[in-house]
Amino acid sequence: MTSNRGTLLTSLRNAESLGPELAGHKAWVLGRLAVAGFSVPEGLVLTADALGLVLEGAELGADATPEQVRAAGWPQTVKLAVQEIAAHFAGTPLAVRSSAAEEDLTGESYAGQYTTELRVSGEHELGAAIRDCWASAFGTTVRAYRGEPSAPRIAVLVQPMVDADVAGVAFTADPLTGDHDEVLVSAVPGTAEQLAGGTLTPDEWRVRDAGGQQDTAIPHAVSHQALTERQACAVAALARRVETELDGPQDVEWAMAGQRLLLLQARPITALPRAAVVDLPPGTWVKEVERHPEPLTAFGASLAAPMVAAGLTEMAASWGALVERFDAHPVGGEPYMRVTPVGGDRASGPTPPWWLFGALARVVPPLRARMRTARRMLRPEVLHGALDDWERVHRPRIREEHALLAAVDLAGLDDAGLDQHMGRVLDFASRCLRLHFWLIPPYAVPVYDLVAFCHRHLDWDDSRSLLLLAGTSTSTVEPHRELRRIAALPAADVGTELAGWVTRYGVRCVNNDPGSPTLAERPELVAAMLREAADDAADAKATAIRDETVAQARLLLADRPAGTRARFETVLEEATRAYPLREDSAFWTSSMTGGLMRLAMVEAGRRLTSDGLLHEPEEAANLDADTLRSLLRGPRDSRARSQARDLLTRNRAERVWASRNPGPAYHGPAPSEPPSFRGLPGAGRRLNDALDWSRSANQGGPAPHARGPEATRGATLLGSPGSPGVHRGPVRVVLGEADFARVRTGDVLVCATTDPAWSVLFGIAGALVTDRGGVLSHAAIVAREFGIPAVLATTRGTEVLRNGQQVTVDGSMGRVVLEPAPPDPRENNTSTLEMT
Repeated sequence: MTSNRGTLLTSLRNAESLGPELAGHKAWVLGRLAVAGFSVPEGLVLTADALGLVLEGAELGADATPEQVRAAGWPQTVKLAVQEIAAHFAGTPLAVRSSAAEEDLTGESYAGQYTTELRVSGEHELGAAIRDCWASAFGTTVRAYRGEPSAPRIAVLVQPMVDADVAGVAFTADPLTGDHDEVLVSAVPGTAEQLAGGTLTPDEWRVRDAGGQQDTAIPHAVSHQALTERQACAVAALARRVETELDGPQDVEWAMAGQRLLLLQARPITALPRAAVVDLPPGTWVKEVERHPEPLTAFGASLAAPMVAAGLTEMAASWGALVERFDAHPVGGEPYMRVTPVGGDRASGPTPPWWLFGALARVVPPLRARMRTARRMLRPEVLHGALDDWERVHRPRIREEHALLAAVDLAGLDDAGLDQHMGRVLDFASRCLRLHFWLIPPYAVPVYDLVAFCHRHLDWDDSRSLLLLAGTSTSTVEPHRELRRIAALPAADVGTELAGWVTRYGVRCVNNDPGSPTLAERPELVAAMLREAADDAADAKATAIRDETVAQARLLLADRPAGTRARFETVLEEATRAYPLREDSAFWTSSMTGGLMRLAMVEAGRRLTSDGLLHEPEEAANLDADTLRSLLRGPRDSRARSQARDLLTRNRAERVWASRNPGPAYHGPAPSEPPSFRGLPGAGRRLNDALDWSRSANQGGPAPHARGPEATRGATLLGSPGSPGVHRGPVRVVLGEADFARVRTGDVLVCATTDPAWSVLFGIAGALVTDRGGVLSHAAIVAREFGIPAVLATTRGTEVLRNGQQVTVDGSMGRVVLEPAPPDPRENNTSTLEMT
């Protein structure tokens, strides 16, 4: 049947010849597969020209509402086409599906955006179902999703309902890992409606390609027994054939009726994880692992990399460190850093011996200049002045400027105003981070002096030495202490006080990543912290640990010379004053400024979403800051939309890949051993030894005796002592922010490492176990401040420990004793990284 607008009605098998503009992508693909010999239920397609005639007759355009489309009259040719469909399928329940031209594309699927009507009977219901399919293309969500000013091109596919015995979907690649070696098959008894609607949990199978041999189907949670192993393999084989025919990973909808396996739909898997292209300049690039438990968002990485590199480079020059330049570059969200020493890269030759390096530092001009700088900067008045300036000048100014920027009504700004505000926030964050890194030596040198004294005179390791400072880093526990105060108030006062707490501390990202959510966006986490705050005794625990350790040191030094005892009191006093600086500066110069960047990012995302460039505001985290601001300033047309979607897809896919397939410890030549500072002049040696120790104690490494436990009663996971004490409780593996809400009182927090902002969990957890990190890592510092046991650098804790498993954590000995009780089978260690 034809009209002056072209073909209105065609068979599904003929849809391939019409193309997706007329038949819609869904019908066009199914028609192509039917012609290729796949078992596809027959169907008729009411082409996109039918809707065009309806809109033309009713004088409606792209701005029509769904209600106007449903109420529009139909030209006679369209009526006749619908009557022909009804007559062809007379007496048969029908599935009526939208088939839009831009649906089921490789870059974006539009899954769930358009209407499907099932069990449609008779001409009247068929007409209403077709109207609903058309109207869905004019809804607010699809209009923003599509972002096009022209009226949509949407066909309607009509097929008989399949009376299925079992139905489901199959992915030819793992949507979470990108693994192409397995097909994931989901199945439910009956039709797939229950699967799509979430009313029935499906059986899950993983079918591995055996390379020409018989495939292996592994069942996972097959409570319905909907498929046999042989049937699961048959579904996987069908999905692989579809992938081959359509030349790419596919999401395949299928059904079994009797002994017949039917293909109902196929669409590309969008945002499939993929490895980032490693395009780093020459040199050795080492992955920075301690501060980032999960890969950075594109927004966060684009800001953190240049700011960190500039801040560290400026710090080294200002204080006399023997590093000429730091460079940072993210790969799939994982930060890598290259260090160029003063005098150039020594990768081409061996590290000079200590005596030669010491001689060079006295005669080579650039090295001599750094030694002079170190001698000038390590004078007591300079170190003390840096601490005083932080307390009296810098921190108050930062708090004031932060409060002003946080109070800006972002929604009330026009686009130019928002762009200018974002520029001010980024400038503020850059200045704060430069200060943060400049303050490293005033913190590191006094603490190193104390630890070095304890090594020499008490034979104490780093872990025990740092207990002398437990309980002095007050900024770490300040938000939790305030929650304790609020929890003790009468119920009538809690709401107002808690709102004030959120204003003061809620503009803080839960990860050290400006793209991650703020506490203000996680009210359920704040509520959990408030519930657990009342009985906390962190201050008393940390103070008791410190007092006991100081008393032990003084007892051991009692018979030493008076000068040695006096030296201990001096270095202890200096370190006690400096130690809080690290967490305090991190709190104000990093976590809080990250929250401001996040707020501006989300507001920009909201505007781009309303104009159809993004699907939701949080997707802005998958764009780098320059791109986000250019989209905010520039025209939001189809070209900008296409570019934004391409970037979103790539950045999101690379970040998901990196979270499942972490990159190597370094790219390029193997890192060389740093030179010994033993022969440097006094101040230069003291500074560079302190910075090198701080880096090493911060990052840590596998404990010399670390190993995975055997699966036996009383098996032990070994690591390094991080914070003393013993605690028994259930394991809670936390791989990222998505797992925060699962932590309960007394849980043993198990993670790769922790971010400074993760301190929100330490008021709830009973103990900490990490894969990596040293005694000066944020994880260890915060654990000591909260007085909870911590075992560090187990290397494989997140792999071998299971959610719900009972363990005993001995933070003094650096060991985790596992009990044989199996974990809850409903739990697993997989954190789903939301691809927003």
